[in-house]
Amino acid sequence: MKTNKLCSGTVGTVWIPRNILLCASVSATLLTLSTGAQRLNAAEALGNSEDRQGIEEIIVTARKRTENLLDIPVAVSVLSEGKIAATGVRDITEISDFTPGLTSQGQGAGGLPDRSANRLVFRGLSTSFGSVFINGAPYTADNSPDVTDLERVEVLTGPQSVYFGRATFSGALNFVTKPPSDEFQARLSADVGTDDYNEFRGVVEGPVLDENLSVRLSVRHYDFGGQYRSAVNGIDLGEQRTDNVTVALASSPGDNLDMSLFYAFSREEDSHPATAKLQTFGTTPLLDCDLGGTNAYYCGRLPDYSDIGSAQIGDNIVVTDLIRDVFVNNSLDLSGFDLGPSLDHFGLKRDIHHVNGRIDFETDAGWQLTTLASYTQTSLTNLRALIGRDTSDVPNIFRSPDPATAAQQPDFIQLAGLAKRETNDLFGEFRISSPQDNRLRATAGASYFKVYGPATVGMLMTNIGPLPSTFDGGTDSGVETSAVFGGIYFDTTEDLTISAEARYQWDSISQKTVFPVPGPQLEKTFKSFSPRLTADYQVAPEHLLYATFSRGYKPGGFNSVLPTLDPELAAQVPPGFDSFFDEEQLDNYEVGHKGNWLDYKLRTTLALYHMQLTDGQVSEAVFLPGPPATPMTLVSNVGKVDLRGAELNADLFVNDHLTISGTLDYNDNEIKQSVFSDGLFIQGSTDVSGNMLDHVSKVRLSLSPVFSFAGPGGGTVQLRFDWLYRSKWYIDNSNSAYVPARHLVNSRLTYDLGDKYSFELYVKNLFDDDTLAEALRAPETLYSETPPMLTPVITPTQNTIFTGLPEQRRFGIKFSVRF
Repeated sequence: MKTNKLCSGTVGTVWIPRNILLCASVSATLLTLSTGAQRLNAAEALGNSEDRQGIEEIIVTARKRTENLLDIPVAVSVLSEGKIAATGVRDITEISDFTPGLTSQGQGAGGLPDRSANRLVFRGLSTSFGSVFINGAPYTADNSPDVTDLERVEVLTGPQSVYFGRATFSGALNFVTKPPSDEFQARLSADVGTDDYNEFRGVVEGPVLDENLSVRLSVRHYDFGGQYRSAVNGIDLGEQRTDNVTVALASSPGDNLDMSLFYAFSREEDSHPATAKLQTFGTTPLLDCDLGGTNAYYCGRLPDYSDIGSAQIGDNIVVTDLIRDVFVNNSLDLSGFDLGPSLDHFGLKRDIHHVNGRIDFETDAGWQLTTLASYTQTSLTNLRALIGRDTSDVPNIFRSPDPATAAQQPDFIQLAGLAKRETNDLFGEFRISSPQDNRLRATAGASYFKVYGPATVGMLMTNIGPLPSTFDGGTDSGVETSAVFGGIYFDTTEDLTISAEARYQWDSISQKTVFPVPGPQLEKTFKSFSPRLTADYQVAPEHLLYATFSRGYKPGGFNSVLPTLDPELAAQVPPGFDSFFDEEQLDNYEVGHKGNWLDYKLRTTLALYHMQLTDGQVSEAVFLPGPPATPMTLVSNVGKVDLRGAELNADLFVNDHLTISGTLDYNDNEIKQSVFSDGLFIQGSTDVSGNMLDHVSKVRLSLSPVFSFAGPGGGTVQLRFDWLYRSKWYIDNSNSAYVPARHLVNSRLTYDLGDKYSFELYVKNLFDDDTLAEALRAPETLYSETPPMLTPVITPTQNTIFTGLPEQRRFGIKFSVRF
């Protein structure tokens, strides 16, 4: 059975395009970047017998077909299988450390840095649901896929709507799995470390059915005990547990036909995230900067974890009898609480099923036909404490004197939220491409995408008892998207190619408010045309210059609460808000260079961009005087942002003993127009024009020297250092409080004995940098150390900063064996 198929068709003609590697085979072998004895000769792997020493070729599928990284005029960064293993990255957040143009942080409801949601930011702009893919198929689980048995991770920056859809208006992240081997082999690994860290993996693969089918089965178990404890009750924070099972099948029943199927199941179960709340520091007010807002705030550099102290860590995460009765046992018989897996502690639990399949057929004449389909089901239960401090010993003075009513009210001050949701998606795509060895080439296709599921349910436990909540739902939503797309590629000369690509898409979105007040069914179809025009010029062998204009859209949505308001309240809604808000538009102007230098010993890819965001979707806190007094969050299209930046990847092969890899990410953005409602509480004004977007660093760097030398017993030893730098970033658009620069250094010593055994010693965060991992302004809730001492409702006028605590220094040992 084949695991790779080079392009078919005539190449001995007068015209031979430089991108002759355009193949449709899903099982094309990645030529990874590696070092020393592990290097794979690129020329040989590409069918060229000429031996050359240096940096290897890398193959990508950024335009839904197999291409040489240096031949594609698209800004894309690649983490190969070898680099994933060498760096020890575990998730999207760590992947982003090595990829310019992408940052990622866990950011669930209330700003808590848990694994319930990944906030992906491409070139400074947050993406909407649906920017992560597995083998080119949408993966809507809103978490990080398992990195077991990946061939590579492709990070594409800038609008990628043409081939990946409108949800990728600022970027896309594609996980490409390895095809199963056509030879029997197995691998086992055990990774153990401090803080009760352990990870066990097992893989077995090989041919079946007389070598017409290859199969791989992978299993993984991961545990992390966390590094922080609640200051009062000692409950562990930040614990994580994941179990993964994946099955991959591949078959090539004919010379021109490849078929593959991939299935993955994942279960995650975590404790409450490790957070601290910045409001007081001992007896000294921490938020003591008066910017003219409703209350004091924090000006300048936020403290590191060591400056906060362990006394600030904790929350009321005790599962009381009332919490268990209502949230776990569903004593109130609430509809929808059968969604998601059961959970009996603060934290989250999530089950994910994902399957995708692909068929590639190439005619004898070189025409390529591809069919791709996928399905994802995600079920999540999340129980969170939302006060930010431990109040398990603060009596609840709002309890009713009526025993029957008091039975449904907590004994002590409490604010806990439970959310349950289930999401399903279906995706299908068909694509046809003309022979790729012609001067004029074309690709055309159509796709269908559907997201559906029951309404998310939510419940708050407050001082006055359980209340329905919309903090993580309250609506029944659906999406159906149809699209046609294509591209024309013309080699005007042997060195100059002009490309015109586009997607036309119909997004039919529906939404209905379920609680607290049922609303009407809202429906709207958003239409968009997303073009990309590119000129790329081969200025010299192995050196490509390109210029691109592309446009992306972020789908619109609904302010579904507005139709539920009675006429008196509706009349109080400020002008500019409607039942629906329109789509965002992003225009991207980009030039770049890709090339090999020094006889293939240095490879660089550089992209310079200028992007303009218009009709940005801006959330605003709106308060209606009533009666009844009604706070709400509404969205309008008032945002405008200019973004400029540079992205650089570089790999240098010095000699057989030293390679150096590095990245540079520079992002300079400016808000031209926006409304920041929280600015009223911080600075007395909603105007943030001229400021930077939140959570965006101007500079990020990575530098990774790798030393390789012969070891005992005929083995190979590698010593690797990864320096990861991120400059300061503001926690909100007021640009007052910021998290300072971070310097993170990881180190890994690997000993490989032939092709069978591998032993690793590593340390993460070698110098124990304790810069905060996350920080976000949130309203003060239910309990304050300044009068009034106790309040029964959320008080948005109080300024509070929730923080995510950093991963501290951690040591580990990993052992692997291959059969």
